[in-house]
Amino acid sequence: PHKARHISREITQLTSTIAQLKNQIKQILFNTFNGLEYHCNVTSIKMLKLLTLIPSAHVASSLSTSQIQSRINQTFAGKGKNPDITPEILKNIASSHFSINDPVKDQILISKISILLTLIQQVKTLKTSLIHMVKSSNPTHFSIINSIKGIGDYETAAFISEINSINNFPSYKKIIAYAGIDPVPKDSGKFKGKRHISKKGNKYLRKLIFLMATNAAHYSHPFEYFYSLKRSQGNSHKKAVIATAHKLIRVIFAMVNNNLLFSETALCMDSHIPF
Repeated sequence: PHKARHISREITQLTSTIAQLKNQIKQILFNTFNGLEYHCNVTSIKMLKLLTLIPSAHVASSLSTSQIQSRINQTFAGKGKNPDITPEILKNIASSHFSINDPVKDQILISKISILLTLIQQVKTLKTSLIHMVKSSNPTHFSIINSIKGIGDYETAAFISEINSINNFPSYKKIIAYAGIDPVPKDSGKFKGKRHISKKGNKYLRKLIFLMATNAAHYSHPFEYFYSLKRSQGNSHKKAVIATAHKLIRVIFAMVNNNLLFSETALCMDSHIPF
């Protein structure tokens, strides 16, 4: 369990670094290839690879249409949809937007892209290892949690790696407290303030549960309904997600303890699942 937890947390840290690198790359492109972001996802894998060959508007201007097409073909070769970017679009962006001509920034961009692509591959490899490790050691719990729509293999594996085993917790409320999403009132003397989450628990688990709750609310009809209900009652998005997270942990706890897979059709008929 400790090995799996170490891998899971390394993935979290690398994912944060990846997000920072993507923002840095977008900032450089705003100066050196202004307007490109309106035509494509500049941080998609294939666009990143293309940008190592055409890193700026100045470079695009210096190349012929056939030279740009050759680089596009080189980058987008193989399976997948045709690129949204064409030589004409790149040429038009270069001529119609003001961009800085800075070869040093071009080199920095290429360097950052190289690091980013390496980290993305490392995260992919680590996720595969984590899923295999957790799935092999705890297949039953993995299958049960993974049966909820929106909770993928990685989220399931990461969740199990953080709590080790649901059997370690006497109630779902203990998991909620361990994650630090248990409500605490902010009182001052005679005045009662609004209730907030404690944030005293496992920050990795807390962030993961919020991700799982958000995904479940997006892909699973019962959780989508529950989230929408909370919003209709006047709750903010954040409070509705917290409420959904509580419901999700309660459902997962019941499913694991009763050895039940998640079924939307049987949900309302099964008294073991508290929905």
